[in-house]
Amino acid sequence: LILPYLYVDIMYFDLGLEHRDAGSLTIVSEEAILKYNVGIKYATITPDEVHVKEFKLK
Repeated sequence: LILPYLYVDIMYFDLGLEHRDAGSLTIVSEEAILKYNVGIKYATITPDEVHVKEFKLK
């Protein structure tokens, strides 16, 4: 709602299951949270049995 009226430099890190193991993405996102003192977490979906098998979750 505020974006048309206020310039906000947004850094976006996709930490979805497909991207979590891609290099140092989680570390870079953690460093950004520490640097800017803010982080926003989107709602997540609890994986069902199909997703557990598909993504080899524990």
